[in-house]
Amino acid sequence: MDTSGVTLNSDSDVGEGLCPDSVTDIKPAPCTTSAQHDLNGKEPDLGLSRLTLESESSSAGFQTIDPDKPTLNHDVLHLILSEILPNPNRRERQAALKNLSLASKTLNDAVRPLLFESVRWPQGDKWRWEKVAEDRRAGRVVRVKEEKMLAFFPEEVWGYIKTLHLDWPDHWPETSPPTFGTTLQEYGPSTYTPSPHAFELLSHTLPLLPSLRTFTITCPFNPPASLLRLITCLPELKEVQITDTPINAGISTKGLPAAWKGLERVVFVPVGEAIRVGEGPFEAKYHDLAYWSREYRKRHRMTNDTAGGGGFYARSLFHTLCVARPERLRYLQISGAYVSLYDFTQVGAWPVLETLILTGHEPIWSGAFLVEALQRMPALRDLRVLLSKAMGGPGGVGSAEKFDFLKSWHGDEEVRRATFQNLRALAVSQICDLSYTFQYTPSLEKLAFLALINHPRLPIALRRWEVVKLLEDLENWGGGGSVRQVRIVLEDGVDVEFVGLLGRVCPRLEVVEVEVCGYREGDAGFEWTDYGDAFSTYTHLRSLRIGIPFEAHDPDGIAEHKHIDAATFLRADRRDCGTYIASRVPSLRRIGFEYRMKMGSHRYEDR
Repeated sequence: MDTSGVTLNSDSDVGEGLCPDSVTDIKPAPCTTSAQHDLNGKEPDLGLSRLTLESESSSAGFQTIDPDKPTLNHDVLHLILSEILPNPNRRERQAALKNLSLASKTLNDAVRPLLFESVRWPQGDKWRWEKVAEDRRAGRVVRVKEEKMLAFFPEEVWGYIKTLHLDWPDHWPETSPPTFGTTLQEYGPSTYTPSPHAFELLSHTLPLLPSLRTFTITCPFNPPASLLRLITCLPELKEVQITDTPINAGISTKGLPAAWKGLERVVFVPVGEAIRVGEGPFEAKYHDLAYWSREYRKRHRMTNDTAGGGGFYARSLFHTLCVARPERLRYLQISGAYVSLYDFTQVGAWPVLETLILTGHEPIWSGAFLVEALQRMPALRDLRVLLSKAMGGPGGVGSAEKFDFLKSWHGDEEVRRATFQNLRALAVSQICDLSYTFQYTPSLEKLAFLALINHPRLPIALRRWEVVKLLEDLENWGGGGSVRQVRIVLEDGVDVEFVGLLGRVCPRLEVVEVEVCGYREGDAGFEWTDYGDAFSTYTHLRSLRIGIPFEAHDPDGIAEHKHIDAATFLRADRRDCGTYIASRVPSLRRIGFEYRMKMGSHRYEDR
């Protein structure tokens, strides 16, 4: 996230089979904004277009038609949507779809499933007045008052909703009076309780959404047990994400509905776990003081940083959603605050688990090691140990500064049962110790050495010599021949020798990204021709991003080129260098460089 925030952004936001190069998609609480439609079910007066577009082969061209029988050319609609849907910015994409839906009722009918495929609730401007009994005496209503109630989407669009984000705004508890809820303060910090009607409405509506497959929860309060229990009553639900949400209510594994076969994807990240990868671009909200000053976030972050982690209820919820019915689980992202490695050994097997992502601090020490957990995951292909903080175990048993993949006393047969040889993708953070590991990973295709830390701090990456040692270890065991994609975050600068080593160890590389933490512009120390010679050996390379240093611009006028603005100057050298490297690597289709961008009076950001 950047993990800026660990959304490991589902492939929805966390990524389908998230590979190491896309680890920045891991997000802890990203709920996107849905289109704003009239929740009362009233459509605007769209009218009907009297023109319809025909295919190019049609001799009629534009044709006037009967407005009572509108038609829509599917080829034209496909061309329009092919321009809109690839836009990675969801807000821009949804705005374009909304504008398209306003063109005619026919287009509205065609676009509506895309607009309401993924929606966010509640929305502060979508509510209604409702009469409620304020005072009851002796079984009779004495006084009735009108109260603002949240409104849900109209029934006409329920069939389109595949993803529902329960994204309760974190500023509502701190308004005066609290928005759609009440605040109670007895001892210590005040406690916000949402309107009971809101969850009654949600509990009534969720079972009636026929296409619902993904449900995400981001709340600044403890969600009621009734809502958590409702998850197990939705047999068609495949994915649940609970992020940036305190858990203070558990649900028992006893009495689980027989129709509920378990989930396929689970993302479970505690309050305030907003992981940053490297020093590149980040989501602005994680560097906003208001984000960290929310009362609930300050209170629960301290809990998550202690040895107790998320507490009994969070671990109980993990056992209910994952351990009790592991037969369908294919994708799991979970924080070390909510799980121990021993928990994974309590299941006879995780038969179809393909992706495991560990985030936050090192899992609570429980006497089990990673090897023992992986022995129960025969289908695992993608392992991402994205821990930002190591924890020392009692009596020095656990790691003090590093998270060990293997210990020297682990026997060869024991390690081979851990299915390391089946891994196709491996991503690790700077606190992971990979000693003795690469001899058991002969089939890696994607590899990432990353630098992680919780926002708003900056991470310290591996030194160059540490990465060189890892690459040499990979080469010694012959595991680099199958690697096609690599991402490396370095603390030191990159040079031609490093480029040559990487190409020698992994000769089949197609995608390469080498980022430098604390990138500084200055003398590269090498000519472009040197880099061209080094990359010319990458015969399969398609995409490249690398932190080669370039000459810094002169803020007083860029030296003798006073007619060139700073942005143009920054791009010119990089464009020329990129063009030259591309001329030496015929297979190259995309190239990018880092640069240092001034974001304020004293703050810089790597781009």
